[in-house]
Amino acid sequence: MKRSRFLTVLTTLGLVSAIAAHVTYAADTWPTKPLKIIVLYTPGGASDIIARTLSQKLSDAMGQPVVIENRPGGNGFIGLDAAARSAPDGYTLVLGAAPLVVSPALFKSMPFDPVKDFAPISLVARTLNVLVSAKSFPYDNAAQFIAAARKGKPGEYSYATASPLFTLATELMSTSAQISLLRVPYKGVTEALTDVSAGRVSVMVDTVGAQMPHIKSGRVKPLAVLSKTRHPNLPHVPTLSESGLAGYDEEGWVGLLAPAGTPPDIVARLNREIVKALQLPDVQARLDGLGFVTASSTPQQLAARIASDIARYQKVAADARIPKE
Repeated sequence: MKRSRFLTVLTTLGLVSAIAAHVTYAADTWPTKPLKIIVLYTPGGASDIIARTLSQKLSDAMGQPVVIENRPGGNGFIGLDAAARSAPDGYTLVLGAAPLVVSPALFKSMPFDPVKDFAPISLVARTLNVLVSAKSFPYDNAAQFIAAARKGKPGEYSYATASPLFTLATELMSTSAQISLLRVPYKGVTEALTDVSAGRVSVMVDTVGAQMPHIKSGRVKPLAVLSKTRHPNLPHVPTLSESGLAGYDEEGWVGLLAPAGTPPDIVARLNREIVKALQLPDVQARLDGLGFVTASSTPQQLAARIASDIARYQKVAADARIPKE
């Protein structure tokens, strides 16, 4: 009886060892075919350029092509859902951003779970934002604008928005400053910028990278940056925290994720390669030229960032009484 039990234990241990050896072997030989990065936006945009920059470095490091698949539309849901439904084998990745953390605050239902359906790999970049107005706007900084808005009637001043993230960022500014701004939604940034630069709408929030050409040309003027520190390309522009909203810190991010269930060894390998790529001077220069700040992380740090951002944006939307669609 004892001998039989002993043989059973040996057999079980042998099976476990064989399985472990197979998993290690699979991780050691991965990848054996091309990888794919899903981008939530159309070709030519900042996210697309970031993905293509990283794809080349990943391809060089892993000896396999890394192709880009643009899946725009549906507030980012189309691309994120496609990624969440992909096989968790490390061959499909997604460049995730605002829709992942903002959507739970704005939509009653989504085709994916932003926490349970993804395996975070690494942060890629931070997105710094700026509050801009028409050149003819009577106030030269956010402190002056906020003071005027506090004295004005509710809705006397307005903001343009073509992005849920920027809607929540502006509403956070409004509630923090105890002012009331009329929200004017647009389908695209181009239309929003047209009305802001013409003075038909008071202000708008956008990324520094997108607005820098218009700031340099004089089409718009920057009133404040939304991050906790001043932007290196706009050193003369104060932060909102410096403008009277102590502690205000609102920035976006871009990160790389895989479907939930992707083997930890593969996630770790991808994290190592992404972190190394982000340390390369040409990659940093490329992202800086787009108005981003390169920033890597561990998978655990990105997971914590996603969870905290979801909770924070849900509170902002509740405080601003924005109904879910």
